[in-house]
Amino acid sequence: TTIFHNEVSVLLTKSVALSISALLFFIATSHADDTYTEQATTIISFDGTPLKAMFTMPVTEPRGSVLILQGSGNVDLDGDVSSPFLGNGYKGQQAKLSQQLARTLAENGIASLRFSKRGVDDANQLINQTMPYLIKDAQTALNTLKAQFSETKTALLGLSEGALIATT
Repeated sequence: TTIFHNEVSVLLTKSVALSISALLFFIATSHADDTYTEQATTIISFDGTPLKAMFTMPVTEPRGSVLILQGSGNVDLDGDVSSPFLGNGYKGQQAKLSQQLARTLAENGIASLRFSKRGVDDANQLINQTMPYLIKDAQTALNTLKAQFSETKTALLGLSEGALIATT
């Protein structure tokens, strides 16, 4: 058990470092004058489950694309993690982490796709909010992103549980 735990810790550390490095690379070469547009869409996952999604794109030709994967819990596409247990964002605002990341990326020339986890819009799917389903949902979303931005390099940005999914 200790060996497995250590291997997972090393893998997670490497995946977080790679995710942060990719994000810093994109932002380090930013264009402060860029603005963004957003386009709502629906991803149909492998088992026919519809997942609400949002493309966030710079108004200029994107220099890259990123799939944003949510953390644990029943998290919507904006990544709102506000709760009585975790608190709220700055000055009591909603903590829409994924939305903020997507807009910042777009302002820096990077397109992104984020989506609601299964169970957010259909409570009957909460039972399927397990790693095998979430991994397949992420693969479907990644294929959608790559089809939309086939000419760009693609990265994965996972938050908490999303980082685990990104490494599979």
